[in-house]
Amino acid sequence: MHIFYANRGTFTIVFTNSRFDLSWRSQSKEAARENWKEVKNILELQELNTAYLTQIHSNVIREVKKPGYQGPGDGLYSFQKEIALTVLTADCLPVVLTDPQTGFCAVLHCGWKPLAKGILNKLPKIFQRHNIDPNNISAFLGPCVDQCCYQVGSEFLKIFPERFFITKDSRLYFSLKQFVTEQLVKMGIKSITRVELCTCCSSLYFSYRGERCTQRQATFVIKRC
Repeated sequence: MHIFYANRGTFTIVFTNSRFDLSWRSQSKEAARENWKEVKNILELQELNTAYLTQIHSNVIREVKKPGYQGPGDGLYSFQKEIALTVLTADCLPVVLTDPQTGFCAVLHCGWKPLAKGILNKLPKIFQRHNIDPNNISAFLGPCVDQCCYQVGSEFLKIFPERFFITKDSRLYFSLKQFVTEQLVKMGIKSITRVELCTCCSSLYFSYRGERCTQRQATFVIKRC
């Protein structure tokens, strides 16, 4: 697992891998509970109070005020302590944002559909609403299918700028990370940490594109103090 203790320990950020299947749909509830329990033990947490969504490949970002089910959507943000904001992925790009000045933290499920629908465009309005300065934000981009493996159709060129594509053997390949990185920089976010691993060609991760799998890794961020 990739574990970051950001901003002098104010936040804990975790990107899990295929060591643990954290989907509740691909396995029995007992197996899922054991896997989540093991993650909690590794992090040395007495409780892991999650906030989670029904992910629908949308641009919906919900504010979290208490743990538990938050409804349909693809992003969560909060100012509350000890709530693990959570998304599940198996090729899509998980993005975490933290701000030690306001206590803001967020997690986003950034597949191509949420990005095409403008999920990142929702962030400036949230920042403005809560008086958040983007210069104070740290962004963490987790493992996803990288440009080496993300073959797409020509219809993507109608959605995303051409500079985020490369062509190999007459096939088109798209970079989620490059697109998201540029969008975050345009917002004024300067501190961006990226996990430079591809979920499709690395054996460390579950990959829907590579394996048509139903298992999922998780990303979560917890405000600790």
